[in-house]
Amino acid sequence: VRSYGSWFAIDFVTDKATRGRDVETQRGFHQSAMRRGVFGISDPGKWVWRSQPALTMDLDLYRWSCERLVEAAADVA
Repeated sequence: VRSYGSWFAIDFVTDKATRGRDVETQRGFHQSAMRRGVFGISDPGKWVWRSQPALTMDLDLYRWSCERLVEAAADVA
């Protein structure tokens, strides 16, 4: 996970040592997050999922979104 303020990216890899790209898991995560109402920047051929929340987003909504992302991660773990 890489972050800058509230913007962040999740790199899906098959192995931490080799950093092999895991496109399928990223796709599953993206679909699971969308089903929960959380939208991110994703490309079907990429291994990275990016979040760029509005700078005016209410803190409670941001927390709610992060909790849904944890659930989405559990779906693909």
